Amino acid sequence: YFESGDYEHALVEVAKALVNDPNNSEALELDARIKNIQQEFAYSPETETKTKPTGPAVVKEKSIRPPVVHQKPSRMPMIIAIAISAVILLSLIIFQIRKSTVKEPFRFAVMPWTSESGNLEDNILGAALAEEVSRYYKSVAPPIALDYRTIERISHNSIDPTRAVFGLGIERVLIGGISKTGNNYTLDLKLVDSTGKTYWKQSYLRSWSGLFNLTTDISKQILNELNIKQEDLAGGFHNEHTNINPDAYFFYLRGTELFHRRTPESINNAYNLFLQASQQDPSFSDAMAAAGEALMYSFDENWIRGDSIIQRIQNFAQGSLTTNPKLDRGYILLGRIAAHQSKFSTALAYLDSAYKLSPNNCDISFYRGLILFRMGKYNEGISEFKNALKLNPNDPDFLRIIACAHQFIGDNQLSLNYHQKASSFTDDSIAYLTTSAIDLITINPELRLNLGARYIAAAEQRIKKQTSDYQSYYRLSRLRQLLGMADALSYLKQLENNLQSTLSKNPKDAVVMAMLGLTLTRQGQFSEAATLAKRAVSLAPDNPEVLYKISQLYSLQMYSQRDKKLDENKKNEAVKYLQQAVNLNYRLSEITNADFFNLLERPEFRQAIEGKSKENIK
Repeated sequence: YFESGDYEHALVEVAKALVNDPNNSEALELDARIKNIQQEFAYSPETETKTKPTGPAVVKEKSIRPPVVHQKPSRMPMIIAIAISAVILLSLIIFQIRKSTVKEPFRFAVMPWTSESGNLEDNILGAALAEEVSRYYKSVAPPIALDYRTIERISHNSIDPTRAVFGLGIERVLIGGISKTGNNYTLDLKLVDSTGKTYWKQSYLRSWSGLFNLTTDISKQILNELNIKQEDLAGGFHNEHTNINPDAYFFYLRGTELFHRRTPESINNAYNLFLQASQQDPSFSDAMAAAGEALMYSFDENWIRGDSIIQRIQNFAQGSLTTNPKLDRGYILLGRIAAHQSKFSTALAYLDSAYKLSPNNCDISFYRGLILFRMGKYNEGISEFKNALKLNPNDPDFLRIIACAHQFIGDNQLSLNYHQKASSFTDDSIAYLTTSAIDLITINPELRLNLGARYIAAAEQRIKKQTSDYQSYYRLSRLRQLLGMADALSYLKQLENNLQSTLSKNPKDAVVMAMLGLTLTRQGQFSEAATLAKRAVSLAPDNPEVLYKISQLYSLQMYSQRDKKLDENKKNEAVKYLQQAVNLNYRLSEITNADFFNLLERPEFRQAIEGKSKENIK
């Protein structure tokens, strides 16, 4: 204890030794040394002045305790800590300075330009010109511009469209008016925020023949006001209209506005206007691409069919790129054609080319999502769909397909949310609910019980307005049957009579024949339905709508609820016709049809719809 400096314990041990041997010289000597050391530590100046020794000086024995060396603490760690803190503080100051000088681009939207007098022709022209300005901002690198299709839907379905757009988090909106005097057009434009503050305004006076380059000028002039730098502009931004025939440009603008109405008639009329524009001016690349887009839309909706249609679309796409290699629309069209031909790698490569020109184009993400879904890469497809919705959140066409995609992967609540949102942005919400959303309600037992009555009421309302809408009548009858309603069979019987009457007038209508087959199947008349199915296929072997319905017919017949038995032959027929339909026209709305209930969970179903690439892979 003494050697380690623990004098208290050392004294205890010495005391023990002296108890045993009071004359132990070593113990006495160590006791004296310990006490001398303790007195050294107890020394203070005050005690020295108060108590002075009176006797002879006592010579203290030299301590054997090692000397204590008192070192000054090093200041180096403190200096290092101060230096690090200074560097961090300086970095924060520099970051804040740069943040205040380098501004992020504003989120931006272009509203339709309207006539104060309500002139229809001016409104059509103003809306189309606004869309052309918006189109330029698809080629800006940061995702800042809302797609015009969302703006167009908001304008048609909101009491205060501008306020509704600001509600989406948009910071700047380009608004304006248009008027015509003689052959001249006046446009008064303003860039404003949600408080109404004006950041830029300009009036333009252009003759009819000078309209073609107006949108280019406007797009360039507001770049600075949106904090957009030149290095943020992709190649597609420099896709300028130069020396376009004025009549061709007029046809193109009229077609652009018509395209948004999305009916067979309006899309066909838009196509004819785009075709006239491209014929008036063969160098007008946007007109050629737009003509191809109109044909592709009609093809996707199964309004037109045939390999010749695909070839015409391809010709338009290639022609547009020949005259303008910077046109993103041409590459997107080629990608969609390649996907239809099951050339998935080629399709994705075309979309990548389009992305380099227009990184802000939501169509690229949307069609990439469809291709990935077709390839069975469902999570990647959903991710691309989400990217598309960031730029085009209110387009019912986008929302409908994305709702079907979520239904397919089993996310029924999210699917329902997308369907409900889509219905609020269509011109006829009842029609949407009874043609698109009703399959989700029908196939899901919980949703069927909770929402079935609402959808039945909507379908009843629909068929009162559209007595010839046999497909809505069928969906209504099917839903009543699955809900166990006593009058379901009477609905099916009435539908059967209506379809028989239609067939008597047009005995070669394969779609009606397939519908009749489905109706008979739901009444238990399997053999009669199968006979009709074969006749329908022989009449329209290349009609995907017919093939989807025949596949659904066999899907219903393949499993007997009474016998709990699977009919392998009918299952194989269902898979065969499904695969043929998918190869002709991949449609998520058909794949998620409630009549595929018996087939959905079987591996053959996935094998039929997941396309195998037809490209040669080395």
